[in-house]
Amino acid sequence: MKTKRSILIFMVMVAFLFISVGYGYAVPQEVKEPYFSQVVTTPDKTLNFNIFVFHYKYRWVESPKEGNYSTISMVVQNKNQTKSLKWEDYKIYFLLKDGTLFHNYTTVAKTGNYACKYTVAPGKQHVQLICIAKKFKVSQVERVWVKMTHFNFIRMLYKSKTYTASEYVDR
Repeated sequence: MKTKRSILIFMVMVAFLFISVGYGYAVPQEVKEPYFSQVVTTPDKTLNFNIFVFHYKYRWVESPKEGNYSTISMVVQNKNQTKSLKWEDYKIYFLLKDGTLFHNYTTVAKTGNYACKYTVAPGKQHVQLICIAKKFKVSQVERVWVKMTHFNFIRMLYKSKTYTASEYVDR
């Protein structure tokens, strides 16, 4: 009887060992999510916003109605606490490692996440899905710019947010 009990305890311990080792392999201990960002501000703070381009949130869409296109999440965060920010269909330019340069296109949407012209209330943010008429790999993105005016290109900085496994699952 004692031998059966010892074998049972041993098998339970081995099972727990496999489960814990398997969990370590199945769930990464750290997750890195790269993105591009920039703070845009004027000395008098009439313009004061952050822009984030989350190129890892890339999605290729095949649609017989609208045609094929890529989407990438972008967040415009108005840091001005008293004045709304008008986003006027500014373009986001991408440079790939092979030298290919392209930008998002203007959609027909007037409201929602696909709209290219919108107003961000003071202290608020807007999530836009920018559309691109090109299929590409996000790992090939070398640089990103936002084009504010005809000749004003602002280079965005590459950053990476690291989450622990529990933070990533909880978000």
